[in-house]
Amino acid sequence: MNIYLIRHGLTTPGEEGRYQGFLDESLSEKGRAQLTQAPQNPSHVYVSPAKRARETASILFPGAEQICVPGLWEMNFGVFEGRTWKEMENDARYREWVDGMCLGTCPGGESRASFSARVCKAFLHVLDMEKTRQQTAEAHGLSISPAGEKLLEEDLFIVSHGGTQMAILERWGRPARDYYSWQRPCGCGWILSLKEPGKTPADRDEQKYPEPGRKYTEDYCKGKNDRSTNANEHSNNSNDRGKNTDEHGNNTNCGAKSADSNEEIELQVLEELTLIRKNSSLS
Repeated sequence: MNIYLIRHGLTTPGEEGRYQGFLDESLSEKGRAQLTQAPQNPSHVYVSPAKRARETASILFPGAEQICVPGLWEMNFGVFEGRTWKEMENDARYREWVDGMCLGTCPGGESRASFSARVCKAFLHVLDMEKTRQQTAEAHGLSISPAGEKLLEEDLFIVSHGGTQMAILERWGRPARDYYSWQRPCGCGWILSLKEPGKTPADRDEQKYPEPGRKYTEDYCKGKNDRSTNANEHSNNSNDRGKNTDEHGNNTNCGAKSADSNEEIELQVLEELTLIRKNSSLS
């Protein structure tokens, strides 16, 4: 199965370099104009509940059912949200977070570790939901048409956030890279091949993508690095968002069985994906 992991389009706060996270902003006029309908036509797409993700999915995949997965929401930057790094350069709490390589807990928000754990559990939940959909279709004889054609989709589509991409791919992406190097511009993403347990692992390329130095990391936290433009995406105004629950309020921890069965998965990069118009600048 191939997985399309896509970042949402531009928003006004993103264009201004403001941390977004749990702030629920719509796409900006520029963000809508940049996006172009994808050539694929899936019956359903898994999305973050954020407006910017759902609106992006509607433009890329019109008519597709949207399955909201709250655990895929961006990192919660707490009190930093809605502000730019410049506005906070003299804020002691912000300086402490940046000086800690952006790993600590944002006041009123999440740490990178807790955010990544939440997202990875939600991703496993998505895989489980997709397997269940396919198994149900096969059990009811819906996987093959009367003409003998295969009806089940072999690709899985997720529209979420830059941080969500980085968290998933830091853990399972191959060749292995550091967290920040998985960032893609808005309206872009990755096409990945899912390698499940028992299959030959992909070779790892640890040396090609070394851990970034302190300056790189600090620039990323401030949204200054070229690869992380519009990276300031994470609010304390919606405490129920991002918890480990699905759209029905069910726990998305997936349980020990799901965690165990998916622990050895690998996501082999096939190619980078760009879904914005050719005359648009990446941002």
